[in-house]
Amino acid sequence: MPELLDQVVASGGHLWACRMSADMQHLTEADLRDDVEGMISASDFIELTEGAQLLFV
Repeated sequence: MPELLDQVVASGGHLWACRMSADMQHLTEADLRDDVEGMISASDFIELTEGAQLLFV
């Protein structure tokens, strides 16, 4: 999985963490990979990705 995420980022992709999932697992942004751009809500995700090609991992 780390190699796949490295390829996504190297190809210009963006990584975000799901705020609700992170909260349920008691994770903070410090627990995430350095290239995760932040924790966002579902509504934030919809706005940020309008018209984009998506890959859910």
